[in-house]
Amino acid sequence: MKPFDIYHADFHWRTRNYPGFFLLIRQNGADWLYCGIASDDDKSEAFELNELDPDFDATGLDHTSYVYDGDPLSRIAVEKFGKRKGELQGEFLRKFREESGY
Repeated sequence: MKPFDIYHADFHWRTRNYPGFFLLIRQNGADWLYCGIASDDDKSEAFELNELDPDFDATGLDHTSYVYDGDPLSRIAVEKFGKRKGELQGEFLRKFREESGY
């Protein structure tokens, strides 16, 4: 596990009542601080991972998704994580770091 990896986790985020995908930001003890990933951007405030972008395949996601980096970072215990899905790399990573400050 490393920063900017995308993992599936059995963790409930926001109003979502099911497990989902999370972008790891940094480790905090035995936990990871994260940004949640959603399939919609209902408030036009999230970082878009557009499926047409050349760096999209590295995310491992199936369709355009949105990283919610404006929320305060929360923690997920390591044991909640399941399978690694992918990572941010290339221009996605550069733009995300520039816009989010992470």
